[in-house]
Amino acid sequence: MKTSPEVSSIGQEVIIVVAKATELFIADLAQKAYTKQSEGEKKLTYRDLSMVVKETESMEFLEDILPPKIVGRDYIRMRKAKEEAAKAAASES
Repeated sequence: MKTSPEVSSIGQEVIIVVAKATELFIADLAQKAYTKQSEGEKKLTYRDLSMVVKETESMEFLEDILPPKIVGRDYIRMRKAKEEAAKAAASES
């Protein structure tokens, strides 16, 4: 917050409120992930968190931060398919 040129000073109360809001947000994310996890699991995983982000519209802004994990070879295939589609579109023009 202090890095913004429009903000000259921040009151102590604001810092406390932002910290509490962050705490509540993380607790909500963890609770939703806990309810989504596999039966018998005792700990939250990255996969649980990314599934909540993917399935919850209000957490859409986190999709770039917590994307679903993919295997390297799948990423390479997706990348090649995207490049081939771009080449095909360019050749049609």
